[in-house]
Amino acid sequence: MKKALVFVGHNDYMALEEAVLRNRAGYEIYFLLCDHSVKGCNICHACDRANCALCTHTMRKLIRPLVRSGKGFHLIPVSSRLTPEMKREAAAYPLVYSDVKSLKDLTFHEVEIGYGAFSTFVTYTRNVMPTFNDTLKAYLDTLMRSQIRSTLVGEVLLDEIRPDLVVFHNGRFANYKPIYNLARARGIDYVATEQARQPDGLMLKNNYFNDIPHSFEAIGGKVATAWEKVGEKGPEIGRSFFENRRNAKPAGDKVYTAGQQAGMLPEGFDAGKRNIAIFNSSEDEFFSISKAYDSYVLFPNQYVALKTLFEHYKDDPQIHFYLRIHPNLKDVPWKSHTMLYDLKYPNVTLIPPTSPISSYTLMDQAEKVIVFNSTMGLESSYWGKTVIALSRCSYSDFHLVYAPETEQEVFDLIDRVDLPPLQNRENCYKMACYLLRNAMEPYQVYPLTTKMLPHTIEVIPIFKLLGSARLYAYACRLLEKLSTRIGPGRKFRHLAERTA
Repeated sequence: MKKALVFVGHNDYMALEEAVLRNRAGYEIYFLLCDHSVKGCNICHACDRANCALCTHTMRKLIRPLVRSGKGFHLIPVSSRLTPEMKREAAAYPLVYSDVKSLKDLTFHEVEIGYGAFSTFVTYTRNVMPTFNDTLKAYLDTLMRSQIRSTLVGEVLLDEIRPDLVVFHNGRFANYKPIYNLARARGIDYVATEQARQPDGLMLKNNYFNDIPHSFEAIGGKVATAWEKVGEKGPEIGRSFFENRRNAKPAGDKVYTAGQQAGMLPEGFDAGKRNIAIFNSSEDEFFSISKAYDSYVLFPNQYVALKTLFEHYKDDPQIHFYLRIHPNLKDVPWKSHTMLYDLKYPNVTLIPPTSPISSYTLMDQAEKVIVFNSTMGLESSYWGKTVIALSRCSYSDFHLVYAPETEQEVFDLIDRVDLPPLQNRENCYKMACYLLRNAMEPYQVYPLTTKMLPHTIEVIPIFKLLGSARLYAYACRLLEKLSTRIGPGRKFRHLAERTA
């Protein structure tokens, strides 16, 4: 019988779903349960022990019936295999870093512990340019030493169980990074679970075999799957995506242009100049994935890219840049966002996230469009614009945008007045079908619909307290708040503000 090692994270019904399906396919399942020995995860960011205890208790209750069924399920809490020697080794391991670059360079036994820690921090705070003070280092050190302990436990279990398959969620956060990197380094097949919520609240699976969600190659495979599933309806579905986006209707994501006025351009817009529209994006969504992902990065961050661009053209009165700051950044107070407003040049106009200026009218009137991992690049290509992407995007491999590899190539592309658009309607339709989640599948074992309550409390039906899923959701939220005030997590309270 084949064996699968399934890492179970916070309220991880995705792991349970995959485990049961694999068991039905003939696998013996070994659950590796995340517990209090894993200090901090992508949900319990503040190392909240009370919330962790509730989560662990709930997951045990769901796993135990499977173990008792006699059908080949086993439960192994991380703490049960964590020895004093492992703890001492993790505590003694030198962690020397002073900035993002040196942090990302930190590894332990082929595990990118620096990336895992910083990805968790950025997801928690949305602060991609923090001050590396004692508060930040205490938090990052906690996550990295936790990853070292998990790595040592993982190595022992991989040697002991010798699984044919490893299952984990996403792969970029600190609690999942060890098992992902170990499986990859040892050449073991793996499944990275992922999901997305439909506009009606239904959750769909979006799992990846021997890859992770941020892999461009994996995205290409998902695009092909989505296109194949929709069949002859592909062009119709694709057209509706672009038309709905342009008309501020739901199309696979939040409607970011609802407050914009059609036809509205920035004051003083001069159609006689070479006007270039720039659409940035929220960097926290893809800032700390892996060294392989960063190998595609042309500039260390968007601020550096924009400053480089504006400095190069600051004395050219014929070119005018219009930087449309992404609406998703409107509530981000950190300098990665606020520093953009310091980019003051005579031929640069900054458009704030809440401005009613129409992104689509600006796109229409621009000679070229420059993007950073924004779907506006895809949409601009569809509408016949010349697009230059300053970071690799999910659609970069579909010949829809220019993808310069050097600074000089960026300048050369901008300088060409006659640079033609890379328009390919079929590839645009393919990407649209992917973004509309046509490659995803419904849950089979644990079908569920989530409800969003005030304060972003997510109710998941299978997790209950005293028979109530809503009470469980509120309890998790309450315990997290209490921990950051009176519990162990208080030392990481207001982490973003204290590291700004």
